[in-house]
Amino acid sequence: MIGRRLLLTLAALCALLVWPVGTARGEGAALDRKAVLVLNSYHWGYSWTDAQVAGIMEVLNAAPERPEIFLEHMDALRRPAGPDDHFMEDYLRRRFGALRFDLVIVTDDPALEFAVRHHAELFPAASIVFSDARSFDANAVWPDIPVTGIREHLDIAGTLEAARLLLPEARRVVVFGNRAATGSGFARAHDTLLKIPSPIPVEQHTDLLLEDILAKLAGLSAGDIVIPLASAVDSSGRHHDFSSVIQRMAKVSAAPLFDIESQRVKSGITIGGSVEDGVAQGRVAAGMGLRILAGTRARDIPVASPERLLMFSYPVLQRYGIPESRLPAGSVLVGKPPGLYAQYRGIVWATGLALLALVVVIGILIVNIRRRRQAEAVLEQSEEHLRLALDGTTDAAWDWNMQSGAVYVSPRSFTMLGYEPGGFPLDYASWREMVHPDDLAEAERRLQAGCSLDKSPFLAEFRMRAKDGSWRWIRSRGAVVERDAEGKVIRSAGSHSDITDAKRAEQRIEAALNEKEILIKEIYHRVKNNLQVVASLLSMQGRSVEDQGVRALFDESAGRVLAMSQVHEQLYQSRDLASIEFKVYLGQLVARLAAQFARQGIHIDAALDDVVLGIETAIPCALIVNELVSNAVKHAFPDGRAGRVRVGLQAGADDRVVLSVSDDGVGLPPGFVPAQSLSLGWRLVLGLTNQIGGSLEISARGAAEGGGTQVAIGFRPAAQESQRYVGALSGGERAEAG
Repeated sequence: MIGRRLLLTLAALCALLVWPVGTARGEGAALDRKAVLVLNSYHWGYSWTDAQVAGIMEVLNAAPERPEIFLEHMDALRRPAGPDDHFMEDYLRRRFGALRFDLVIVTDDPALEFAVRHHAELFPAASIVFSDARSFDANAVWPDIPVTGIREHLDIAGTLEAARLLLPEARRVVVFGNRAATGSGFARAHDTLLKIPSPIPVEQHTDLLLEDILAKLAGLSAGDIVIPLASAVDSSGRHHDFSSVIQRMAKVSAAPLFDIESQRVKSGITIGGSVEDGVAQGRVAAGMGLRILAGTRARDIPVASPERLLMFSYPVLQRYGIPESRLPAGSVLVGKPPGLYAQYRGIVWATGLALLALVVVIGILIVNIRRRRQAEAVLEQSEEHLRLALDGTTDAAWDWNMQSGAVYVSPRSFTMLGYEPGGFPLDYASWREMVHPDDLAEAERRLQAGCSLDKSPFLAEFRMRAKDGSWRWIRSRGAVVERDAEGKVIRSAGSHSDITDAKRAEQRIEAALNEKEILIKEIYHRVKNNLQVVASLLSMQGRSVEDQGVRALFDESAGRVLAMSQVHEQLYQSRDLASIEFKVYLGQLVARLAAQFARQGIHIDAALDDVVLGIETAIPCALIVNELVSNAVKHAFPDGRAGRVRVGLQAGADDRVVLSVSDDGVGLPPGFVPAQSLSLGWRLVLGLTNQIGGSLEISARGAAEGGGTQVAIGFRPAAQESQRYVGALSGGERAEAG
């Protein structure tokens, strides 16, 4: 059922893309585009028709010069008397008026016969390409009409042969058929089956009511071979097409149903056989049509026959206990789930490597944190020593009379430099000689500033040469204690403290902090690199998957991982390592998304205020923007139309930030409620909005504002989140050391 629903969804999307194009053509669009009519014999929702339409649309929509496509259905199966030519002819005249088609692609025989009968009146300038029509000689039947296509090939003999291989102990073959006027292909297949020699009995049931078919099936066993070739009418007179009859049969039958068409095998309804593939038929027919539109004459393209395809459903084989070893050589087995490791091997390896790298980085961080704590402990011990030294009057006191030149110093002034008391001359010239040359100018500047008229105390730190030739750090505090009547300094006093140990500890702490900053930057850099590796692996894995829906999921996941990696890239380039300038980050994210979707004709720009966010808020906001922009590009601009998406970031006066994504597209469906959406993207947006404590508002804009939709998320950034790290990295300890 999943495969059939996928085909129906693809066909429906193609039809939605096509319809507005056709309308634009009728209203005077550019006349240089080719016009193609896809005319189907049967109704919309009939699985065989839908499969062919999906193949046709896939090829036409991917053409470099995409034609204008128009899609119509004749509904021949549900009309007991066959299609009404007069009604269909009148409808097409009214529908398309004077539009001249360049190509008509028809599916199945009724549409082909209608197109040929009315070629001169309705399609005089068009070539005809048929998909799944009966074998015929086009030159003998319609020599004046440009026609070619791909024949119908119902390989009933191949299906019966495959059934016997899968069920070698089968007791009988049970065939359900009918001879409806619109089911002539099945009628011929039924006749062919009756002519095939069979070593086991063949039971024929023709033109039964639907209830009688289901009753017959209830009496069969798993050892019987069932070949359904019938549409049916139920007791109320309601007609059921071939596909719906088989689906009803599969629900009640104890015996496996063998098939001649692929879509039910892919959906797990029938076990399989030698099948036609509707999507492949449509692709071949559309390919012929593109050659004709490029200039090749229809009669120069030979009529093709579909490739014989042995296809079987793994779930149905398992249901009936049939081993794979019985399958004919060259069989295609569908629906078999790969092993978990085989299915997710790339993701497992990528995730494992990323986790290993993160464990190593976390281990290094833990070691560094322990070292930092040890360094802090050393600093605390050094400060304790200084306090005890001060309490024990270990500082040196000095008193300088600047008029007389007399200087008094306490004995500690000598001993802190390794001298005995009185070990060096006490004068200004001697002090200048003992101060380190690199520190002398600043020390004198501070001393002179302290002697100014504002009477402010002074503080200077400088190195003095000790007796052993080493340099000791001295902290000198002082103040003017006496001035003359004119304000000239007479006397100043203060103290000297030996802060060598404290300076060394401060240098060790500063080195440790610098090491931590470098390490944290390396962590962010490696996390960014690992996330980009994961994104690349997801993209590579997606490109190896044929299913477009699954490939899109891989691409979306890769986009989310890249959005997170860019946050870490900004963090290791940020000044405080705990927060980022989100305006810069959003500018880079918008640039990446704009480049990604530029081929679709969609312009993405941004209007951003300066906002600083911590990592705990930046990553959810990054993912929200990624999801909303991707969602707008995917859904706001159908039919390949161009448009504009704008990302906004505004900082309000009340510390509130508004993050918005707007577009000028077609808008959301009426009554759309994000909380009720099954979309993973909307669930992520709602969850991340709650995570940052935000509120989400969706609004539609009027035509004067460009139309479209705006999604706005208001929140207050957690400022304490970054302050927690900023203080640790750049503040407290260094200020106290100074």
